[in-house]
Amino acid sequence: LPYEKVMSTVHPDDRSAIEYAMHQTTKQHLDYESEFRILISGNVRWVASHGRAYNNEATGQAERMIGVVRDITLRKQNELRLRNHQQEMQATLAAAEL
Repeated sequence: LPYEKVMSTVHPDDRSAIEYAMHQTTKQHLDYESEFRILISGNVRWVASHGRAYNNEATGQAERMIGVVRDITLRKQNELRLRNHQQEMQATLAAAEL
């Protein structure tokens, strides 16, 4: 997919971080790994993206990026539930100590 098409799906709050990470990947010839939100039909989904930039040998410029993107929304939802549960438990323990 073209870069612009991919970036158009990235959640606005995550775009600058993803743009920076992709720039670093192509500039420094590093593997790319990130978790971020995307918008699909108005719904927020979390994804994990792993990839590598490939450069044109003659120019040294990045010409393509190959990788994989997986939906990790369920994992992120479970992490949030766990965090909320831990906060509730801490509040309960703090109240019990009073």
